[in-house]
Amino acid sequence: VAKIKLRTRDVSFIRSKEKVYRRLFLGRYDTKKRSGGMLDLGLVVREKAGPYSKYRLSIHGILYCIDVLNPTSDVFDAMVEKYSHILPKVFGKWKEIKSIAGQDVYKIRILAKGLFLNNVSPNRIQSNTPLYEIMSFIHIKYAKRFESISETELAEQVSYWFFTFLQYYESSTHSRRSRTRMEKIKKMLQQDPDLSAWYQEFFIQAMNYYKERLDAMTNSNEWVL
Repeated sequence: VAKIKLRTRDVSFIRSKEKVYRRLFLGRYDTKKRSGGMLDLGLVVREKAGPYSKYRLSIHGILYCIDVLNPTSDVFDAMVEKYSHILPKVFGKWKEIKSIAGQDVYKIRILAKGLFLNNVSPNRIQSNTPLYEIMSFIHIKYAKRFESISETELAEQVSYWFFTFLQYYESSTHSRRSRTRMEKIKKMLQQDPDLSAWYQEFFIQAMNYYKERLDAMTNSNEWVL
């Protein structure tokens, strides 16, 4: 049973609610047929087992809530604070990022909808930014572990996406304000030693990958032509 906090001393009410949450998390049996719960779907994870289990949203669960529930900015910020340890590079630095990016910080909703990461259109991207190449590399980097990716790796993938998108995506207006904000985000990354080293290593991985592919194309040129 999952222990829940309810502002009441009504024991029967608490037990009734615990049954609801148990079925929601663990599933239920109806006429000998089992229906899976949120735990089976990977939307929540069990942090503590025992007589009173403790659950939290998984990263998939967080993205699902962002997409389906479409929380207001205040609710979104409250969720970020609660799960800052799950996405430390994004949620753990949310206030700093938001102070620079403003409302653009909520563009993580685009990722939650499953857009852009696996369906990047190069025609919509300015040719002088490497957004298409880096987004494609993020997909390539984790493609082999798509179905069995660990939560730590998924957190890294989401974080790479988030900072790449904020740095290089430009709206159709290509306004000076947008470019200034992008430069501030780059500066923030440079001034944070941990973030800088983390993202720079990833960027170098992307460059090396495309260099190897270019070399492969160059080396095959004589055979093709």
